Amino acid sequence: MFKSNNSTIHTNNNIDADCEIIQNIRPTTWFVLPPIWEFYYKNHHPEYQSLPEFKPDCQTAVKQKSVKIIYPESGQVIHLPKKLDERTADFVIEAYNAIPGSHVYWHLNGNYCGQTESIHQISLQPGPGLHKLFIVNASGDCDSLVFRIR
Repeated sequence: MFKSNNSTIHTNNNIDADCEIIQNIRPTTWFVLPPIWEFYYKNHHPEYQSLPEFKPDCQTAVKQKSVKIIYPESGQVIHLPKKLDERTADFVIEAYNAIPGSHVYWHLNGNYCGQTESIHQISLQPGPGLHKLFIVNASGDCDSLVFRIR
């Protein structure tokens, strides 16, 4: 599932031959993991370096999704426990954002719920029923899913 990517790096940006003069390109082998694997791998391997962002004017490059909802999974049915005082426990949702220091903006059923930075977890109290979760980061990358609370 991981791959060695013969990417080209230029001034700390990822580029390809379609957006840079060939003489300016320095091929570099890079250890690349899918974003969700990278999230867990980095916790135990601080030496791991993410693939650099593409050069802003390099529009031909295929852009990887930099934000992903980790929990819940799409279509998941969740049973929220009751606390000792009979209130329903909070529901903690988690996401991964590949862009360090970038905010993630959270929306549930079309309503803005807040933003996170660095640790992308948010605690919500959705009622029973079907819910649509949507997140977007500062780069405009987004992810969404539907889950059910019972």
